[in-house]
Amino acid sequence: MESARGQPAGIDARMKFFGTLAFAAGLAVLGWLLVHFGTAPIAAAWTTLGFRGLAIVVAAHLPVAVFLGLAWWSLGRDLAGATARKFIWARLVRDGAAEVLPFSQVGGYVFGARALALSGVPGFFAAISTVVDLVVELAAKLPYILIGLALLAMLKQQSDYFAPVLAGVAISGGLLALAAIFRDRSRRALERLAMRMAQRWPVLQLGEPNETRAMISRVLARDGRAMAAFALHFIAWALGAAEAWIAFRLMGSPIGLAEACVIDSLFTGLRTFAFFIPGAVGVQEAAYVALCAMFGIPPGVALAFSLVRRARDFLIGAPCLAGWQLIEGRRALFARQAVAATDGD
Repeated sequence: MESARGQPAGIDARMKFFGTLAFAAGLAVLGWLLVHFGTAPIAAAWTTLGFRGLAIVVAAHLPVAVFLGLAWWSLGRDLAGATARKFIWARLVRDGAAEVLPFSQVGGYVFGARALALSGVPGFFAAISTVVDLVVELAAKLPYILIGLALLAMLKQQSDYFAPVLAGVAISGGLLALAAIFRDRSRRALERLAMRMAQRWPVLQLGEPNETRAMISRVLARDGRAMAAFALHFIAWALGAAEAWIAFRLMGSPIGLAEACVIDSLFTGLRTFAFFIPGAVGVQEAAYVALCAMFGIPPGVALAFSLVRRARDFLIGAPCLAGWQLIEGRRALFARQAVAATDGD
């Protein structure tokens, strides 16, 4: 029993250790980029953007967050008490934790599920739907990346990025195809993952076995839910290209929508494979410098764009996390008051 309990703790310790090493390496890369290219062009791009431009970038990202939340909601749209607003809020909490708290690599998913459970949605449904939503989200990235590759082939007939990104898409697509072919095994794997998630974080309220199986069947039902979630996720990714296009124009480096789609889609693919680096620190900046160079965007502007994205995520994520913590605090206070009242009686 002790070893069984200690195993997750040991895995956590190793994950944190490697995460810390990866974060340190990413910081070193970021530091080198800043020294090599200088901070003056970054400051110039920021000055051109200004606070008004940053506010526009933040506002342009909100529809993306809405579509991501709607994609999650589509998996449980007929569940009692499951409104679109609750899922959008929980998605904001999930993304806020992932970006603002980079060392909490899986914490964002748990925090998002917890926020959904606090809103009145059954906890285990929040857990299993989070897992399924992640799979659907990955699947929706693939056609977006393929569109970016097709545009890249049209704009730049010779590119060093085409082959490795296509290979990554092929591998991801192959894995998803295998998951679809071996549907029963995939279902059991999703069940186990959601069960472990709920068991490890009791706040997700693992229910009775029959109730749990009913929740799993509801999420994985073949009634178009996953396809609706797929379509909404794809729309969200496509809106990311428009968001990048707006940001570059506001920083004084106007590019076409096709170029913005190439940069955003290929970065989406690269970041997917850099999930083990907290916040993709260093990787994000280096990727933008390399991708933007294909279209003549100076490194300083590319680095500024990366920092603008980080500022956008913080400005959206920090208030959402603060609001979620306020709800958690009030709930804990009411629970203590109820216990005190019971003891007093």
